[in-house]
Amino acid sequence: MRGRTSRSIRSDPATGEIDSFPGVTIAACQLRPAIGGSIPVTSADATRQPALASVIERPVGDYPDENDEASLLEHGRTFGYGIFHGVGTCAMGADEHAVVDPRLRVRGIAGLRAADASIMSRIVSANTNAAAIMIGERHRT
Repeated sequence: MRGRTSRSIRSDPATGEIDSFPGVTIAACQLRPAIGGSIPVTSADATRQPALASVIERPVGDYPDENDEASLLEHGRTFGYGIFHGVGTCAMGADEHAVVDPRLRVRGIAGLRAADASIMSRIVSANTNAAAIMIGERHRT
């Protein structure tokens, strides 16, 4: 995949225009956030890494000065974004406070089941789609 890297899949965040050339986006996603620990970053230049050097022609976009904290924060505010997979919004249990019973039947509404990510007690370390499909298939009436 010889080409250029892109700071995101959008060439222009304001319009959502997609780059017309091949590229790769490198991103990090914290699946199980917890306080503590660190991972030191020694360079903002991804092309220094041998595994990527052979496929990266040049970075695309304007990048902040890594020694200027204000520039880094502004860059993060402009180009950073969060992801959210809502889970655990539908309490499951045997008591009267639970929205669904252990068979996922919604209390007080005959014939209705909640078989989606809302009944997960914890988020999975992946996209929730496959797990939600499994829940639906497992509890199909």
